Parts: sequence; C-alpha cells; structure tokens
Amino acid sequence: MATSAEARRYQAYAARIRDAWRHGRLDAGQTRRLEAAGFEFEPRRLSGVVRIEDGRRFDTLKAAHDETGAAVGRISVAARSAQPWRRSAGGAHWIPAGRWDALGEQGRRRLQGLVEGERLRGLWVCAETGEAYDTMTLAAEAHGMPVSRLQKRNRLDRRNGGVHWVDGVTYGRIRRRHPGLLAAWRRTMRETMLRGPVVCVETGVEYGDAMRAAETLALTGRTRNTPGMRDLINHVRDNPDRRAGGFHWASPEWLARLASADPALLARLRAGSAPKGNRHAIRCVETGTIYPSLRAAAVALGLPAGSATNIGHVAGDPDHVAYGYHWASIADDGTPRDAYPAHG
Repeated sequence: MATSAEARRYQAYAARIRDAWRHGRLDAGQTRRLEAAGFEFEPRRLSGVVRIEDGRRFDTLKAAHDETGAAVGRISVAARSAQPWRRSAGGAHWIPAGRWDALGEQGRRRLQGLVEGERLRGLWVCAETGEAYDTMTLAAEAHGMPVSRLQKRNRLDRRNGGVHWVDGVTYGRIRRRHPGLLAAWRRTMRETMLRGPVVCVETGVEYGDAMRAAETLALTGRTRNTPGMRDLINHVRDNPDRRAGGFHWASPEWLARLASADPALLARLRAGSAPKGNRHAIRCVETGTIYPSLRAAAVALGLPAGSATNIGHVAGDPDHVAYGYHWASIADDGTPRDAYPAHG
C-alpha cells in the first residue's frame, strides 16, 4: 500500500512539473537540474536501460529481456520507478540509460549501495551460523520448521528453531559492533547441539549423544579412550571432511539439510567412506538393532570378538542363523543389501 501511495504522489508531482515546463514556468537552471536527475519532461518509450548491480548497459528492452528472462513490461516499470532500488525485475534493478549517464560516478556508486542495502534487508540470516536465505520460506525449509515460526526477524531476545534470525543489514552491524554477542550465541548453540543426538553418516545409526556413540566404538575396539573419542566426535560433527573412529558424524538436522541440498555429497560420504570387511555395519533381523561392525555385534551378545566371523558367514542368508539370530549386511547407502524379510 505504501509503495502504491508513493507512486501516486510521484505521478502527481511529475504531472505538475511537466505542466509548469509546458507553460514556461521553469527557468533554465531548474530544467537542467531536472534533466540531470533523469526526469523526463516528455515520457517516451525507453530506448535503453542499465542493470544497476553491475552497470551493464542494454540498448533495448528486448536485449534485457533476453538476458534475464523478465518481461519487457516489468523491466520498463522497474526502470521508470522513482526509487529504482526498491523495484526489481528478473532478479535485478534497472534504470534508464540516460538517467544512469547523468548520475556521474559518485551517484552511480551511491545508487548501487542503495540496491545492495535493499537486498541485504530482504535476506533471512541465521546469526549463529551466518547462513543467508533469500526468502523466509527457504530459511524455514532449510532448518526443518514451519514458516509460521519465522514471521519476525531482528528479535534479538528470541530464538526460532534454536537460533536468532536477522536481516543482512542487522547481521553486518552485529558482526562489526558486537562480535562478543555473536560468539556467545554460537557457543550456546554449540553446547545445545552437543547435548543432542548424533548420527553415523556411513551406517545411518543414530545415538542419543556423542558419549553413546563413543561407547559403541569402544565395543568395536576402535578406541580405548571413550571420553576422548566423545570429544573428537563432537569436534568433527557436521564436517564432511573430518572423521572420528573412521566414520563421519552429523546431527540429524544437518544430515537432513545435506540430503536436501547436496544428495550427491551424502551418497559419496556413505559409499566412498564406509569401512570395509569386519567393520561393515550389520543388522540383527529379529531385533532390528544395527551394529557398526561384526565385532560390535559379537561383543554386544557377550561372545568373543572372534565370533564375528561366524556372524559374517550367515549375513544375508535367510536359511541360516548365527547364535540364534538371522543377520543382514548394511550396504554403503545405509539400506540392507538383501531384500531380507523380517523374522518373528
């Protein structure tokens, strides 16, 4: 509504100026200043436009349309706007070529600064992580929450989805003036995250926390320092380039975002980094329990570690059991290698 009102006021103002010009009520100095500002005394079809973001010139509206895919009419309306930094078409802001030339170097830089400021004000930024999203819907989808929870930004005393949400301008101001506040928010988020569940990326097994994951690794003989392994898991969590105990680790939320944003990377992590041989994950068909290795399954049953070989021999074979159970191997993508029916 405010934009429409501003447009009507500008149109009325422009009509009064044109009327004064036609009747000779403007002196030469006033006319020159208005022309330098890009005012059109006789509205005409735009012959050329400039994309404000990069200063690229298009000789015709059709050329701008071919470049951006935006409708010619939308580009024309955006370029004629009294405040071109507030109206966009095809993901860019436009200005008539003549008006752009009249601005001068300093005026062009100022206009580009206004466009950038408008873009930053439209962003949804997670203050803790620095992730920026163009729309509220994208931010909500990325963090797995309903859009209704993200109706407001710049509420520094409120968290949505465990984090603070601000626009790009506010985030830049906080980062420059209050770095300690950002550090405190990140520390709180990290501490909250570390108390939560953790998922082994290769096997897909979820543990209540990093300590339980470390205890499972201790069963496999992959570590003797359980507290140290817990800290290492927390250190490499949500980092696709680092491992702990031979595995990648992630929070469920991060893993869900990765599956949505880059499924190819997730597939590579699971397929290219899965431990081999005796360290392959295995599932007990009767109980549904997944163990990160054959050895872990044997130890969990109270058997000698060497019993893992017997479990491996019958894995995937519905006609044979080992120690009273049927077993199924887990493929690199986290699914059973065989179409194994559930028993019991």
